[in-house]
Amino acid sequence: MKPNLRVIRVALALVAVIALGSEPGAKAPSQQSQKALQGTWRVTVTPYNCSTRMLIGVPFHALLTFARGGTLSGASSNSGFQPGQYSASFGIWKQTGQRTYSAVSDAFILFGGGPFPAGTQEIRHSIHVSANGQRLVDDASVHYFDVNDVPVPPQAPLIPGCATAAGQRLEWP
Repeated sequence: MKPNLRVIRVALALVAVIALGSEPGAKAPSQQSQKALQGTWRVTVTPYNCSTRMLIGVPFHALLTFARGGTLSGASSNSGFQPGQYSASFGIWKQTGQRTYSAVSDAFILFGGGPFPAGTQEIRHSIHVSANGQRLVDDASVHYFDVNDVPVPPQAPLIPGCATAAGQRLEWP
């Protein structure tokens, strides 16, 4: 009977190790890396000409919030627009790698003025989050559409077609 008791002890020990490794707080790596983007980020956006990489305008600040389930919302202080001309932005995001993500966001350009026609602005984001989850880099392409949803090409040096952003996660002090 001693061998059976030994087998039972080994089996119980194995069950305990498996149970400890799968406790409710343990998360799969993909869940952890997906959560790396979730939250609100304060970013500094630098618009530039896609082909020459020359800066267009001045850098500005934005807030981006990535919610669980893949939704995105944002607001910016983009000085290229007149007050009230540019709406908040909304979109979707998905994970594409361990700490990389793609997102698409749209905002309304509520009235024409300056170089911008009334319509929408679409931004396609390619985002990388740092290993510690506190910083991000976003390389983006910017697309404009008039009120009839007809594409409006970037017009350097006034309307950017690309932008890069560096961000810091917002957290409680």
